[in-house]
Amino acid sequence: MRIILASKSKFRKRALEILGLKFSVEPSKLDESTIRHRSPMLMAKKLSEAKARKVAEGKKNSLVIASDLFAVCGGRVYEKPSSKRAAVSMIRSFSGKRMDIIAGLAVHNTRTKKTMSTSRKYTVTFRNLGEREIQDYVRRYPVVHCSAAIEGDALIRFARSVRGDYPFLTGIPMVPLIMFLRKNRVRV
Repeated sequence: MRIILASKSKFRKRALEILGLKFSVEPSKLDESTIRHRSPMLMAKKLSEAKARKVAEGKKNSLVIASDLFAVCGGRVYEKPSSKRAAVSMIRSFSGKRMDIIAGLAVHNTRTKKTMSTSRKYTVTFRNLGEREIQDYVRRYPVVHCSAAIEGDALIRFARSVRGDYPFLTGIPMVPLIMFLRKNRVRV
C-alpha cells in the first residue's frame, strides 16, 4: 500500500522518516479557512480529515496521512502569522502565559474509504520573554511558515514547562499515528 503525506512540512516528513516509512509527499490544496469550529480540538480533527480526503481523491491502494497544528492562547486560535511583524506580536502575546498546542491527525485508507482521526492537546507555559530574544528568534527562524510562529524544537527556548508529548517537534501526534498505521497493517 502506498503511503502519502498530505503536507510539505519538514517536521512531518521527519516524523514519517523516524518511523522508517517509505512515502511520497502531496500537499493538500484545501482552503483551510472554510473549516471552522468553536472547539479547537474538533477543528483540528476536521481540518486533518478534510486534508486527507482531498489528497486521497482519485487515489487507489493508498494511505493518506494528514495533520493540522495550531495554538490556542487566551481563547484565541493562532495559526501561521502573515509576516515577521505579526510573528513578533504573536510571540510577545504568549510571554508569561499558558498556550495549548492542538494537533489533529487523520489517516485515510483509499481501499476501505475509512478515515481514522483524532486530536490531541499539549500545554506549554511560557516564561516571561524579553523583546531582544523575541526579535532574535524571529530574525533567525522561518516564523511565517510555522503554526503560531513557533518552530518545533525552538519552542523549548521559550518554555517554562511542557505537558504532554512533543507533537510540536513533528507536527503529528506520533502515538496515534503508529496505532492508526498498525490498524491499517503497516509495520512500524
